[in-house]
Amino acid sequence: MESIVGGGTVGTDNLAVQDLDKSPSKAASDPGLRISVRIESRLAARVIERCTDTGLSLSDFVRRSLSHAVGTQPPSLAPVVPPNPPVNRQTEAYEFPKPLEGLLPQFRAFGGGVWTERRLRFRATLVLAEIARQNSGSEHDLALCSELVRVGRRFGLL
Repeated sequence: MESIVGGGTVGTDNLAVQDLDKSPSKAASDPGLRISVRIESRLAARVIERCTDTGLSLSDFVRRSLSHAVGTQPPSLAPVVPPNPPVNRQTEAYEFPKPLEGLLPQFRAFGGGVWTERRLRFRATLVLAEIARQNSGSEHDLALCSELVRVGRRFGLL
């Protein structure tokens, strides 16, 4: 299985970034670096899903991920929204809870570290839910833990 995502080719077992940034470089002598990376098919599927969810081309996704990983630039704090995002039950129903809006400023202070903090707090939430499940033995707590593990795996938070 092979598909084209934003100028890159994604096969079942490889990822090839084929295009360079088409905008002029800051330094005219810097042509950029063309890379080809082989990754397992499960990871390739997650990359395609993230590109689709964020509206980024494959090349832009890889550039941002690499920049974030090596710390050359912080990721944009503004969400990337595709021009016509796919509408489904989950995105259509999302509404940030009004009682929590007062907490937003204190968490914006994390800046570029918000992703690391999100992962740490998600893991702490799962640990607390597991302790509650062990102490209560209730089906409700078991369902909560199962759902947290599912979400954590889907979004790479575990």
